[in-house]
Amino acid sequence: KTPPHLTGSLTSRKVHVDELSSPGDIAIPSAALRAIDVDMHMVIDRVQSGQVEVAGLVMTAALQSGRLKVKSEKGTVLNQQSAYGNFHGEFVLDAARKIPALSGHVAFDHIRYERFFPTVRFVTPAERAMDLDIGFSGSGSTLFTLLKRSTVIIQGENLQVRFHRGADHSAPVQLNSTLKVASVDGGPLRFHAEGVFDQTPFDLRAITAHPGLLLEDQDLWPLNVALEVPHAMAEARGHLHRLRPAEEFIFRVFAKGENVGDWQFLSTGSLPDAGPLEVKALLTRTPVGFHVTNIEGLLGEHEWGGDLTFITKGVRPRITGNLTVENMVMGTVNPPEVPVSTSAQKKQSMVGAMADSVKDLGSKAMNTLTDSLPGRKKRVVSPPKAIPDLTFPVEALRSFDLLLDGAVRHVRKGEEDLGRFSFRVTLDDGLLAMHPVTGNLWGGAFEGKVVLDVREYVPTLDVSLNVHGLDYGHVTRTFGGTEFMKGQSQSIALKLNGRGETLNEVLGRANGELTLVDGPLELATKYIDLWAADFLTTAFSTAWKTVPVTKLNCMVGYFDIDEGEMKSDTILIDTSRLTVAGVGKLNLADEVMDMILTPRPKDPSLFSLAHMVRITGPLLNPEVSRDKFRIAESGAWGLLGLANPLGWAIAIPQIAGTTVGTMKHNPCEEAMISRQHTAQALEDISGGLWGKIKKTVTNIGGSSEGSPEP
Repeated sequence: KTPPHLTGSLTSRKVHVDELSSPGDIAIPSAALRAIDVDMHMVIDRVQSGQVEVAGLVMTAALQSGRLKVKSEKGTVLNQQSAYGNFHGEFVLDAARKIPALSGHVAFDHIRYERFFPTVRFVTPAERAMDLDIGFSGSGSTLFTLLKRSTVIIQGENLQVRFHRGADHSAPVQLNSTLKVASVDGGPLRFHAEGVFDQTPFDLRAITAHPGLLLEDQDLWPLNVALEVPHAMAEARGHLHRLRPAEEFIFRVFAKGENVGDWQFLSTGSLPDAGPLEVKALLTRTPVGFHVTNIEGLLGEHEWGGDLTFITKGVRPRITGNLTVENMVMGTVNPPEVPVSTSAQKKQSMVGAMADSVKDLGSKAMNTLTDSLPGRKKRVVSPPKAIPDLTFPVEALRSFDLLLDGAVRHVRKGEEDLGRFSFRVTLDDGLLAMHPVTGNLWGGAFEGKVVLDVREYVPTLDVSLNVHGLDYGHVTRTFGGTEFMKGQSQSIALKLNGRGETLNEVLGRANGELTLVDGPLELATKYIDLWAADFLTTAFSTAWKTVPVTKLNCMVGYFDIDEGEMKSDTILIDTSRLTVAGVGKLNLADEVMDMILTPRPKDPSLFSLAHMVRITGPLLNPEVSRDKFRIAESGAWGLLGLANPLGWAIAIPQIAGTTVGTMKHNPCEEAMISRQHTAQALEDISGGLWGKIKKTVTNIGGSSEGSPEP
């Protein structure tokens, strides 16, 4: 018997798929489909399912002997009136079989991916539209059983995307990838993408439940994701809500790698050279953001952990929480490689190594914080300096707020426990403050405050630091391997403020003051080898030979910082055999120094040592000279009001040694009280030295301006 044959056309302005839904466990009407033949042409202006619409849908349907074939000639996927791409395809439901079977394919052409991610700045997206092919098949007597036994394969080839990251205006990054999503015979849905992102090869895989779970009454959908790049990997395991996947999820995340730099392709700045890295945490979505809790990490030998909350709703994202480092091991974060001159290498000593280590620790700690923020400008490799330069990430600091409490319970070097410190960091509308910063390192107590204000066009930086009781023997053992000095610092105090877009610009305009008061100290060496830097070691050993001395009664210096120039006329170093009076200046921007040191032996038998010395040049590689003409040319004399280099050159040899042996045995007791007492002690120590210079210069027709009276 020939079945009835229905032909015709249907048109509709709008169809709501949600209103046509039916239970998934209803049997497929195989008998009814075999009882009629159909040829139908359909045009539907709008098909709506939730927020997604299909516009201009044109289909044909043919049913013959229980075999239904539906073919879509064209259609456009819309979301909020924006076109996301076109699709066409067909599917066949074969109800003539004992167990109905469904098969088909759909092609999505010219997918406008940039409309899925409106905040990303893609480059010519219309010229790089994506195409996806979807194939599916399955069998079952109900929709549930059909989906549970189905095979779904989604493939995309030669996917190419170029975009700018964040506020970065440099060259865009490019993503080239292939894509495959498959579920075979009702198995789990597997996602695989392989390609190159910003010149870094990657392999991304994900696995979740079979598609039939979408129709079951289960809210949580399992999902595991794994990413592999050269020398590093990350994975997340957890669940997300099947109807609100972006609003409700919970994952355990884990990442590891040989080096933090292996993740450079994800950062807009430079990541530190440190490793290996291992971190795990619990990631939870909240109504206002995210929780990252139970953090446990290992970076090199640094053990750390804590809890963070990311609030994404509001004027700006906000991060709050706490981080604790159980063990911070010095020497496991390497500094950037910079060229070092041969002469600088030759002059490197135990003290120089100590200074470099301190410099590297501070610079890399700052780089770890600032480089992990978006919008960081690339640093340019420059000749080595004692004070590292960095560009303040202004745009990044204006883009979010922060309240973070941190603590380092143990700072270690090998097996030695050096101390601890804690801090609070706040960032509010571009005002970054690190306060309070307190702790105890190398036996010394310290407290400080750092404020970086990027709210204005030009950032401002304010720094204050106070250190008391620093054990120099402990410090020298840490960095030099031997305890060549014993004793404690009485007081180190720094106040500095300046404006600029980089640290170097800030230093070039800085104002403030630095105070150093130390003593008494004991040298393990039999020769003068002072603590602060190689230039003093070189100065004393080169200019005044090897004078046996084992104790320093004190070292006192008061420095003013004025528009990027640090200068002082109150520097005093006293030993058991001689006292050194100093005057000098240091340009903080280019790190060029100019200092005059005048030794005053306490014993007339050491008259041969009573020669001035000039130390000048780069801070890391200065030159020491006893030449009277070079000494006369020093800009440091201006701090004393003397202004005739020729006159000084003639006067210096005439007055040298005329007051040897007339000074106080130990001027430290008064000098360490205050700056005024130090100035008075230096005036007493000089024994009329500056007055003699003034008198001699005047007698030979020179000049002096405002020189102190003897």
